[in-house]
Amino acid sequence: MQSDTLDPSLVSWSIVTNGEHVPTCIRNNSADTAHQVQVSILFNGAQMGSHTCDEVAGPEDIPLELSPARDAILDEFRRQPLKVRGALGLDGGSTSRSRDSNEYTIRFQLTWLTALGHKRTKILDHTVRVTERHGRPEFKRPTTPA
Repeated sequence: MQSDTLDPSLVSWSIVTNGEHVPTCIRNNSADTAHQVQVSILFNGAQMGSHTCDEVAGPEDIPLELSPARDAILDEFRRQPLKVRGALGLDGGSTSRSRDSNEYTIRFQLTWLTALGHKRTKILDHTVRVTERHGRPEFKRPTTPA
């Protein structure tokens, strides 16, 4: 086996999202193939899922199952206290109750082997924002750069 410093393999990973800015897959953006790929999905330090692949050539996607992480984010959002919005005026006015928008980070921890058998690791963090519209939570693009 060659020295790790002589290994020319370079795998570049990115997160692909849907219209709600929720991750749908991890993409190998490089020409090199990653072997024995493992992806751990973490939220608040707890593992919410994992995925393994024998090989991921570039450009190829690893599909993600994020239901447990998505449910955990929504549970945390719903635990926020409701706030009263609006004011009562002389004409009766109106008020509504809703939760403040909040941002949450999902962590993807990737490990793989290069073609020469060297272990590599990459951590990708992805932030989602949850807001409330008409009493229902919605995922949105974060207000801070991802």
